[in-house]
Amino acid sequence: MPDNVYSGSGVVGRTAEIIQQLDSPQTLDRLYGGEITAEQIKYKKWLGLYTRPTKGTVPLGALEDVKNFSFNKKTDAMVQRTGATEYATTFVDVSGTKTITTLNKVVHLSTESPSATNIDITFGQTSGAAKHIFQKPFFHASATATDSNLWIGEYLTGITIKGTPSGTSVVFEGGSSTTNYYRGWQLYNYTRASYIWVASSSKGGSDTTLILVENAPADYANTDVLTLYRHFHDNTSFCSSITYSTVSGRPPVALQQGNAVLLSGGMGTATGLKPIWTGYVNKTFFYGSTNYAAGINYQGTYATEAEIKNTSGITISTGTASSDATHLPDGRWFFCYVPETDDGQRGVPTYAGTAYIDTVSQKFSFTMTVYPGLLNKRLRYLNLFLGIAPNDADTTIDWNYLYYIERLDLLGSDWTWTKTTSEGYFLATCTMDGDKWNNKASESLAQHLGHTLNTSSTCSFSVGKFINNRLFVAKYYDYVDAVEYLDQIRYTPFGSNGIGQLNKLANLDAQTQSTIEQGDATSVQKLLKWEDKLVILKDGSSYYIPVSGDTSQWQLITISNNIGCKNPDTAIETPFMLVWCQSGEDIYGWSGASPFSLAQNWLTTFQALDLTTALSTAWYDNKNKTYNFSYYSTLGGWYSMFFECPIVNGFKWGHNQFGGLAYDTVTYKIISASERAGVVYLAVEYMFNTTYKTIYFSTATTDAGIAISPYFKTAEFALSERDAMKILKWYLSLSPTTGVGELDCKITIGSNTQQYSNISKTETLHSRGVLFPTCSGRKLQFEFNMDTYRVYYTALEVYSLEFDYELIPYVGDATITV
Repeated sequence: MPDNVYSGSGVVGRTAEIIQQLDSPQTLDRLYGGEITAEQIKYKKWLGLYTRPTKGTVPLGALEDVKNFSFNKKTDAMVQRTGATEYATTFVDVSGTKTITTLNKVVHLSTESPSATNIDITFGQTSGAAKHIFQKPFFHASATATDSNLWIGEYLTGITIKGTPSGTSVVFEGGSSTTNYYRGWQLYNYTRASYIWVASSSKGGSDTTLILVENAPADYANTDVLTLYRHFHDNTSFCSSITYSTVSGRPPVALQQGNAVLLSGGMGTATGLKPIWTGYVNKTFFYGSTNYAAGINYQGTYATEAEIKNTSGITISTGTASSDATHLPDGRWFFCYVPETDDGQRGVPTYAGTAYIDTVSQKFSFTMTVYPGLLNKRLRYLNLFLGIAPNDADTTIDWNYLYYIERLDLLGSDWTWTKTTSEGYFLATCTMDGDKWNNKASESLAQHLGHTLNTSSTCSFSVGKFINNRLFVAKYYDYVDAVEYLDQIRYTPFGSNGIGQLNKLANLDAQTQSTIEQGDATSVQKLLKWEDKLVILKDGSSYYIPVSGDTSQWQLITISNNIGCKNPDTAIETPFMLVWCQSGEDIYGWSGASPFSLAQNWLTTFQALDLTTALSTAWYDNKNKTYNFSYYSTLGGWYSMFFECPIVNGFKWGHNQFGGLAYDTVTYKIISASERAGVVYLAVEYMFNTTYKTIYFSTATTDAGIAISPYFKTAEFALSERDAMKILKWYLSLSPTTGVGELDCKITIGSNTQQYSNISKTETLHSRGVLFPTCSGRKLQFEFNMDTYRVYYTALEVYSLEFDYELIPYVGDATITV
């Protein structure tokens, strides 16, 4: 329908010259695939808002003027919205002890280890408002994924030993009936303060038998109280503290970190909000070691704090000097170790109780001791550093004077197993002499880590973004400063291995403004990536930093001093541009210049939407190339902007709504949304009975039991500036093979309307007569699935819309409405 017959906001037609062009079958066929024959106009393409590229302006209209598209098939065979398939209705952990009763957020991610795997992170509350974080699927003692929810930080407490432990066997009553459910877990004997690694487990009757990697300590008794911990072996107390924020504006966040997941419970002071790393681990520790040549295998999903701590399971002894021909230069020597993970994350240095030793024509030795039960299973290496103090009386040393000497491999054979009456341990003796010092690497400790932030703690945060292998965070709480920073950002430095060190988050003071725009005290709400730029959205302003490898070249560049974002969950990246909503104001797009409006054609309607009552969320749908955002209302729903359907000054918008009937008592709410591998996932809550489910858009033609109703209305249009229309009949052509459900329609001619219903694909060409006297008027409009008669689960593909008409002179006859 070319725009020479478009009439929005009451503006009728254009000029007689333009009207004459409508009567040209060549123009109609070339632009719109239609034809005019015997006073019939037919459109074979369902074009939505009909505009002509040769004309520069179109009258601004209401939202209905830009919602003309087919059911579930975007114009010209592009998908508007596919059907929805049920993804999950309940969230119960694999142990069956944690069931979510309140769903707060679901994030859909992907990892590649041990194979391409979709990972879902769910934040939800169990009865009593206890907050838990789930991961699905996970790997349990194998490379095969278990398609169940894993409670991150799972533990079993209140266990009492049954009978007398025998050798490596410990028995208790209760526990999981799944064989090897506790394999790889840590057994903590609260009575004896003892930590031992579990090799396997089995269930017999009501009893669970644990087989430990070593003999149970001799002092274990049947009155001892035990706790089993699946993860966080170097800091098991963290398990019971894990939580996340439900404070508005301080949400939890989950990000893909290479082959693992990094999550934080959101900005806040609680210890349990600190970042967590969860990923797949498969390695055999201490393989080939003396007295334990087989080593100890750990395989499966492991969760730990993202900060690589100086675990209590590893100790470094004081040095012991001895005379030797290959002695060190005389002086005060400092030595330490730095733990490192398989993926190159490095902790800060740990020194012995006395961090130095004085030598005179001597070398010195020290021992590294590892208790396997307390070992963080993410660790791989212990990097050893040595340095001589500039002054003999120094009690501390600058990191630039410490140099890398060698590393101990926790999977290697440099270890000796020693078993005592309590826990056993692996020990390695390290010797520092003149030869090692002379052959030291040129890499100092400061270069090794990429920073000198020994006292800087990791942060809990609500805004995070990976860009160019660095993690940037905002809206964070610094546990050392004990301060919440709302308008600052931090980033990860690079270590000498070229890997961004997430263990410590430096601030930006040395490179650019750590406080993003000193004159704007509002909060950073979102970090986005566009090309090599870190885009920073604050409440009422926006900026970017070009993130090059050289941090000294970074500059803070203003995008706008008066356009920001107070609805951060609506701000997303699309292949076309960055898009975000500013409640009560506009929808903005940005691709490198100035932000521009995307809601001009329905600004009044958008500004009236409630984006604040329930934090609105947004997603990009690659199937139909749309930006989508949800809003809050009694029925709930979302709007879609089609990048491949441009209109003047923007793009075409459409509307999908839950429920659909005015008397529907159910309130729907989209809790969270995410897109993974081209599939869109929505977590939807039914407020009527406080249940929820997650759905995903698929090739289905129904909507997973959720009543989703697409809605669209053609623009008002006129066929002549001089004459009124008399509509004789209209036709609707549908695909005979695609879709389900029925379609209702309302036709408006002037100010008169007629209703039609029960249109389905069983009749592929629908023809409807128009009854007198509501047959004439200056303007014509079609509305499908209108509010009062909305049909659920409709998924029909519209081929064409046609109508027969006559032009009749308009002479001010009051019976002919305009």
